[in-house]
Amino acid sequence: MSTILEILSDANKNIKTIVAHKNNAYLRKFMEAAFVPEKKVLLPEGRPPFEPLKDSAHQNPGALWQIAKKLDVLYRTDVKPIIREVAFIRALESVSEVEADLLLMMKDQTVDLIYSELTYEKLKDVGYF
Repeated sequence: MSTILEILSDANKNIKTIVAHKNNAYLRKFMEAAFVPEKKVLLPEGRPPFEPLKDSAHQNPGALWQIAKKLDVLYRTDVKPIIREVAFIRALESVSEVEADLLLMMKDQTVDLIYSELTYEKLKDVGYF
């Protein structure tokens, strides 16, 4: 299975490749959080205090997929804001620095700063949303 970073990189080169991943529920959650204005996660703007994982040898290669699977908690209004923030910080601390940066961009809906060809409008145009 490709990583989220690989899928985004491929789609940035040729946006039509993202359509092949349209039915991946976990990628869909990530992409909605990253691009759909109505799906922006309930977290404060900016970079929270955290220490990214220094030793990537101890990182689970599927950690980003596991985080994407659990993004629902970041939308839940019945969860106290501090609980959402702590969960997000723990997620940031469980992945590499590059992946943590991607999660921060997802949270702030600024993924297009790195993947300039991926915008909400372009993703709608190719049929992803």
